[in-house]
Amino acid sequence: MSRNDRPRFWAETEAWRWRLDQLELDEQNSVVIGSGILQALGLRRAGDLDLVVTPDDYRRLEAREDLLPDQARSGPILAGDNLEIFQSWSAAGANRDFDYLRRRSVVIEAIRYVSLEFLLAVKESRPGEGADRPKDHEDVRLIRQYLASDSRQPL
Repeated sequence: MSRNDRPRFWAETEAWRWRLDQLELDEQNSVVIGSGILQALGLRRAGDLDLVVTPDDYRRLEAREDLLPDQARSGPILAGDNLEIFQSWSAAGANRDFDYLRRRSVVIEAIRYVSLEFLLAVKESRPGEGADRPKDHEDVRLIRQYLASDSRQPL
């Protein structure tokens, strides 16, 4: 791949891949949630890396000193350096575990992401929470524009 063929935000996504490798996470045991797929497709920078992992991997990661336990609205998380690791994601009206999200995901360059279609459903289903966030309005616009485009990258 030449430098001109690389998608926007390629360097940031490569940094994610390096971090996932450090944590021994891959497409078999983790799913990037939230706007990560927008970065992978070059639509916008995500800023941080949010993941749902298998229960076994969550327990393994709890022992790491570089990940600190925290509490989110949806339950316990592990956090560190622009990274949050969840056991499930409160999305589209329910807590979604790794197995559920895996069935609604795509793999791009060896990283598993929730699909654009699922992310769109999540962002449109957040009454009062996400629906009022300007970022979500813009993400819905970007996703719809991308899905309607004739020049979509194959996933």
